[in-house]
Amino acid sequence: MDSKTPPKNFVRFLRWFCNPELHPFIEGDLFELYNERVKELGKKNADRKFVIDVIRLFRPGIIRGFEDFNPFGQLDMYKNYFIIAWRNLLKQKLYSFINIFGLTIGLTCFILMFLYVKYEFSYDNFFPKKERIYRVYQQQKGADYLGSDCFALTPTILAESLENELPEVELATTIFDREVLIKNGDDVFFDRGYWTNNSFFEIFDHEFIQGGDFGSNTHGIVLAESYATKMFPFGNAVGKVVVVSNFFGEIEYVVTGVVKAPPENTSLGFNYLINIQSDPEYSENLRSSKWAGNSAHTFLLLKQGGNFKQTESKIASIIQKHMGLDTEEEKNRTTYFLQSLSDIHLFNKAHFDLGPKGDPKHVHYFMLIAAVILSLACINYINLAMARSIKRAKEVGIRKVVGAIKWQLISQFIIESIVLASIAMVLALILSILLLPSYSNILERDLELNLTTEPLLVPILLGILLMVGLVSGAYPALFLSRLNPLSSLKGKFTEGPGKIRLRSLLVVVQYAASIILIIGSLVIYLQFEFVKNKDLGYNKEQIIILKTLSQDLQENLSSLKTELKKHHNISSLTVSNALPYEINSSTNVSSNSGRSNGITTYISTSDHDYVKTLGLKMASGRFYSEDIQSERDNIVINESAAKAFGWDVNKAVGKEIFMGDNRMTIIGVLNDFHMFSLHLKIQPLLITLRERRFNYVMVKVSPNDLDHTVSYLKKTVEQYSEYPFNYQFMDTDFERLYKADLRFAKFLGVFTIISIAVASLGLFGLAAYTTKQRTKEIGIRKVLGASIRTIMGLIAVDYVKMVLMGFLIAVPLAWYLMNYWLKNYAYKINLEWWIFIVAGILATVIAVFSVSFQSIKAAMTNPVDSLRND
Repeated sequence: MDSKTPPKNFVRFLRWFCNPELHPFIEGDLFELYNERVKELGKKNADRKFVIDVIRLFRPGIIRGFEDFNPFGQLDMYKNYFIIAWRNLLKQKLYSFINIFGLTIGLTCFILMFLYVKYEFSYDNFFPKKERIYRVYQQQKGADYLGSDCFALTPTILAESLENELPEVELATTIFDREVLIKNGDDVFFDRGYWTNNSFFEIFDHEFIQGGDFGSNTHGIVLAESYATKMFPFGNAVGKVVVVSNFFGEIEYVVTGVVKAPPENTSLGFNYLINIQSDPEYSENLRSSKWAGNSAHTFLLLKQGGNFKQTESKIASIIQKHMGLDTEEEKNRTTYFLQSLSDIHLFNKAHFDLGPKGDPKHVHYFMLIAAVILSLACINYINLAMARSIKRAKEVGIRKVVGAIKWQLISQFIIESIVLASIAMVLALILSILLLPSYSNILERDLELNLTTEPLLVPILLGILLMVGLVSGAYPALFLSRLNPLSSLKGKFTEGPGKIRLRSLLVVVQYAASIILIIGSLVIYLQFEFVKNKDLGYNKEQIIILKTLSQDLQENLSSLKTELKKHHNISSLTVSNALPYEINSSTNVSSNSGRSNGITTYISTSDHDYVKTLGLKMASGRFYSEDIQSERDNIVINESAAKAFGWDVNKAVGKEIFMGDNRMTIIGVLNDFHMFSLHLKIQPLLITLRERRFNYVMVKVSPNDLDHTVSYLKKTVEQYSEYPFNYQFMDTDFERLYKADLRFAKFLGVFTIISIAVASLGLFGLAAYTTKQRTKEIGIRKVLGASIRTIMGLIAVDYVKMVLMGFLIAVPLAWYLMNYWLKNYAYKINLEWWIFIVAGILATVIAVFSVSFQSIKAAMTNPVDSLRND
């Protein structure tokens, strides 16, 4: 900078606002004064005083008038820019197609991802009092269970105590979440609903469309609209009587109301609500002030201005008072927390929770992938616009010669970018609407794209459109507006090294992102292959699962088994309280009567055929036998349990363990099998033969004539149960454990292909332009004897270098991200080096393929034509 030059930005500011008639005199005086101050005070002080003078001059008497602004002239100018933009789009068909296609795909992905993310964050936001609604959950320190020590269940009478003892609590409600059999005459339904009180309707506003009474009738039931329609398809449901059957027996309930069905995006969805006063367990707990046991969900509504943190801190004192906790150890063992209603769906690790759960990691991944794909499309635009700058240099030069100033040129190129992005946005909206049904179906979410009912959607889409237009067009606009008009008109304009470096850098970024996605897809695919082929320690093939819901069925299990075994396609069957991959009951077990070395041990009950039916293997000893008259004091453990007690697996048989006051003798040790999904490690396990309620019958069947076998199962089970017959194959049910991960893997695979397609399309377009620039060089090389292969290699080698650079950037990032993802699994693959190499080779092959068409075309062009036309 010249030492006698005042700050340029403020000189520009003066020229912008100053009246043109006054400007020459004012600027001349300011410059003269500035030079004198430089001599007297130095440049720094002169600059400061110059800035102050310019700011002081920004006043009505100096500022140029509105008459200098010609709105009609401006409109004409912008209209001209739109016309030029449209003509350029039609004239440069390849360029237009690549950019519009890329942006359309990018915006479509963005819109679909946005709808999913918005839906995940919208859970329970429709409740008017949502900001004051909290639920209580507890953390039992040291009681680590299935990877977390947090539980959504609380003592039954907690809600009533909170409401009575905490003045800041306006209302509190208790919810029992149960599946029961409901009978309406001959129609039988088995569904999930809540037992709750009248406060439920005061906390969670629901609109009654029939009736409206709930609390006054102890044996009242309220139905959701869709459920009422299913149960009573003809006429009003209010006043009708239904019979509810559960482990308390059969009770008649009167329908007292029908509410409008809650939307899908709620953690508190229900088919029916039953008055909790009719529940014997609830009544007994209230009557006896019983605090032991956790079986209820507790929600509360704070009064206006209530502080949930202060309320949360008071819950501990209520629990301690009622439960009589005296020692610090007892007080610190369990901590109660409040959680906002809107956080339950995504930000929660509590067991036995209500409603469907989302995965915040997947939401974040989806947001990141959407941003990546949109960025790839924007990079395509920037790269191609820079590549085309030589062709547009003359146009810019002419505009500058006839008086166009810099901001007008910038406006022109930004408008071109926005026009192109607008076309892409319209196409993306159409494509999104077409894809939305399938997309929603795969995600199992009720997604909706409605510009009229979503007040925020239109401004958000316009914001994205503007952002994409500005981001895509800003750099080309700034670059082209700086061109020297004389050099442009003489055709002496050439790309500088800086521009080429930037373009190369953008391609490198594109391929780095694509390679990360390829590596991600490969790792997830390999992890699921690992899960699919992992030896779980049991055989889940050809096993049909039946739920034993009926009390009659429970009481006649022995007869049922005898009947089922008669069928020639049934080789074996067993009963259990839990599926082998969902064992979720636990107890404390010690190896001595003093309980000094107690460990948390998972426990499952079964009959004698458990090992045979599931194909389990004994590590030592034996399993329970029907030939032995009494196995009452015997127990079977797994290898992990033996190791947890410090025993050699082969020497554990004959040792004793203590479950409370019960002394049990170990008769066998099972080989470890995966009792959860592969997300969790195998834990110590006991298999007991005690008489308990069995929840499942697992039937090993022959693959032959399955329809006939299932019909036989249905016919036999229905002899003992009035519940709707329902069955599931174990291998199909097993996939439920990985459902969310499988869904994410599918989407990542699709979006990886899309990202590669967008990046490759950009590379294709870029190759077309750069090859054209080298037409003369290629012609000369051919004249001198270069072969087609040499010419192809000459063009492709630059792009291969860029892909390799992208590979080097992608590897550490992908390694970090995939290690982070694999942390979700206790049993996982190793990130082998060849996965990264395969991804790099794949990306290189795709890149070479993308530019090969242009390379071959250039190499096969007659050199005479190349030299004559260039």
